[in-house]
Amino acid sequence: MVDLTKIILIPEPSRDILNQREAVDYESHRRKYLSWLLTFGKNPDHADGYAQATISKRAYRIDKFYRWVWGQEDRYTTDVLASARILLIILQSLRISLDNSFNLINYWLLLSASD
Repeated sequence: MVDLTKIILIPEPSRDILNQREAVDYESHRRKYLSWLLTFGKNPDHADGYAQATISKRAYRIDKFYRWVWGQEDRYTTDVLASARILLIILQSLRISLDNSFNLINYWLLLSASD
């Protein structure tokens, strides 16, 4: 079992804008995603996950991306794959490199979509 006790599942900025139902859904989504990162995220083919300290830092940036998507779509959603692809195209066209957090979101969402 993965220990998520030291990771804030719903940072305050997100908690402030989500209603209770959305917060429960988002917490469940984050719990699954962060568990996946800790177990498989570094190398999914070898079930090699990231260290908890690494994920603690990335978790906030990933949450910030989700809030950006909610603002763009003017609604709550955990289905951010299309927005992630659009943002990736924009950033690549501007030659802006991404940290690994964004690539991990995209990879995990692709895996989740195939379930």
